[in-house]
Amino acid sequence: MGSPALTLTPPFTEDSALLKVRIAEDLWNSRDPDRALALTRMNPLLLT
Repeated sequence: MGSPALTLTPPFTEDSALLKVRIAEDLWNSRDPDRALALTRMNPLLLT
């Protein structure tokens, strides 16, 4: 009851999240199947 409230913050910023979304959109919308398949792999760029 007397403990301070815990503040949680995500491990990313708004700018980095928007960048990751843009990268994912660009990969998904590309006409290159190899690039589009990058989304299905464990891609560290998109996971960090």
